[in-house]
Amino acid sequence: MSKESKIHPFFSILFFNFFAFLHAHTALQTYIVQLHPHGTTRPLFSSKPRWHLSFLERTVSSEEHHSSRLLYSYSSAMEGFAAMLSESEMESLQKLPDVVAIRPDMRFQLQTTYSYKFLGLSPTREDAWYKSGFGRGVIIGVLDTGVWPESPSFNDQGMPPVPKKWRGICQEGQDFNSSNCNRKLIGARFFTKGHRMASTSASPENVQEYASPRDSHGHGTHTTSTAGGVSVPMASVLGLGSGVARGMAPGAHLAMYKVCWFSGCYSSDILAAMDLAIRDGVDVLSLSLGGFPLPLFADTIAIGSFRAMERGISVVCAAGNNGPIQNSVANEAPWIATIGASTLDRRFPAFVQLDNGQLLHGESMYPGNRLSSTTKELELVYVTGDNGSEFCFRGSLPREKVLGKMVVCDRGVNGRTEKGLAVKESGGAAMILANTAINLQEDSVDVHVLPATSIGFNEAVRLKAYLNSTSKPQARIVYGGTVIGKSRAPAVAQFSARGPNVTDHSGHPIMDGDKPAGVFAIGAGHVNPERALSPGLIYDIRPDDYITHLCTLRYTRSDIFAITQRNVSCNDLLQKNRGFSLNYPSISIIFKHGTRSKMIKRHVTNVGSPNSIYSVEVTAPEGVKVRVRPQRLIFKHINQSLSYKVWFISRKKAGRGEVDFAQGHLTWVHSQRGLYKVRSPISVTWK
Repeated sequence: MSKESKIHPFFSILFFNFFAFLHAHTALQTYIVQLHPHGTTRPLFSSKPRWHLSFLERTVSSEEHHSSRLLYSYSSAMEGFAAMLSESEMESLQKLPDVVAIRPDMRFQLQTTYSYKFLGLSPTREDAWYKSGFGRGVIIGVLDTGVWPESPSFNDQGMPPVPKKWRGICQEGQDFNSSNCNRKLIGARFFTKGHRMASTSASPENVQEYASPRDSHGHGTHTTSTAGGVSVPMASVLGLGSGVARGMAPGAHLAMYKVCWFSGCYSSDILAAMDLAIRDGVDVLSLSLGGFPLPLFADTIAIGSFRAMERGISVVCAAGNNGPIQNSVANEAPWIATIGASTLDRRFPAFVQLDNGQLLHGESMYPGNRLSSTTKELELVYVTGDNGSEFCFRGSLPREKVLGKMVVCDRGVNGRTEKGLAVKESGGAAMILANTAINLQEDSVDVHVLPATSIGFNEAVRLKAYLNSTSKPQARIVYGGTVIGKSRAPAVAQFSARGPNVTDHSGHPIMDGDKPAGVFAIGAGHVNPERALSPGLIYDIRPDDYITHLCTLRYTRSDIFAITQRNVSCNDLLQKNRGFSLNYPSISIIFKHGTRSKMIKRHVTNVGSPNSIYSVEVTAPEGVKVRVRPQRLIFKHINQSLSYKVWFISRKKAGRGEVDFAQGHLTWVHSQRGLYKVRSPISVTWK
């Protein structure tokens, strides 16, 4: 038996016993219990875990020992614990002193060789990437599905010693031991308790899970190597996209916190990982996971990341994959860097050539395209029925209808590569994956198990019209290898989540589908690492500013305490900070209840050169007059801060029951125009 498929008997027994335990406790659910960090009962106990257990002693009604219900104790990301409770036990616990809030465990979902080049980065000595040290000495903690340590992206040749501040471990488990860590991958842990409690059965037969930090999905290995993988020459996907693979910070150290499993990522596990990562000494936390937006006081990622931010840790999260639905952006706390998804100008063309002469654009990374650029012409079939056969579920395709044919499968519901597997298992010879109206022209390129290509919605409409026009439709797939620089990019990915809570490489507006992207899709715009490393001006924010910001959002005292663990009076704060607005680079204005004017204040800090002069340029949102004072900022020295005010005067109002939007931007331009441009997107909403 291979190393990858071998399961140690100990772990089989562990999982069997745990699921037997769950069967006997079907009424229990995982809850995250938040406590007051300076609770009145805390001094009565010798340690925090002992204090946490005391709440279960007073609550658990069954004869079993209360400690068996405790899953995690938290102290860095939040003060509190996760435990298995019945509804009545949870209600009793809620009444005890020092209990701030109780939240049910929530499930979150997981949300290249060319990326760094596309972003304008070069490893040459003249480049800012080189001058930044490639992230040397930084520790990036990644919360994901685990890591495959044998990947050459995690080779530690040439890496400096592990930083002295590092307090993490290399946790052993199934097919993973301490020797799998090195000077590159300096730490690895795994968190299973929330996942096991929520999963009422073992993982499906076709899913290999490791009870260890080892990655069986590939997502965690991908995100970790993207963040900080070392240079890997001659990398490719079966010959496609070949080049040197590098992470964005190839000099950084990496630590994996495995929190995601076959059923998803649970907030109790995520919070436990953030809790330990803060104590371990990470400098950056990266979470490519999320769901739909939540109130900040109910969002464990927002709460844990506030603790991290207070300790100087940068938290970077995915915006989510629930686009193009409006108001779908996740991880929206202002102390989190929330990153959307966009496209590259690299394509893997795989055209569908119909026998009537039509050519439909598609893309594929099917490995067979290395051997032959064209598949033979095959009969086309599109199977529809009550069993979901148009989506090509496994077992839904009658063998007699698809044997030896090219099968059309609608995108959606099940996995894209799973559809190809279903076609192959039923005897099909090839597949066309057709986008629906939901996906429009979004191109998701996959490595398939049989000759296949993915086509956009417009092409799918033409294809289905052709299928209906002839009794014996036929087609072939023509592969085109790897093509770079021939398409517009970046464009906002259709799946990239949208708010509310610029240009592409050719100088045209960034697109969202077939229209220019709005600020709720692109946020502050496409990242420019070269300019980010030398921005000229920065908008600095202190932790206390976020607390005042929460007051302006009319969060209650208890809500703010749940997020920040600070007991504040919003009345006092707002009295001391009249006219406060968070010093955020983006500007959001809301006109409601007949309001016609708004004023915001910002301050910027000079991190460029001394004796710098900046002038303001404004593209006003439609229907709004914008005034800025002063119109010039004159900095005499580095690290000097200056403030400015912006007045927004509405020239229109929304109709009854309607919401209207407009957008623009404000830019501070250095007197040497090519040197620095500091741009702030503006969104205006009428309610």
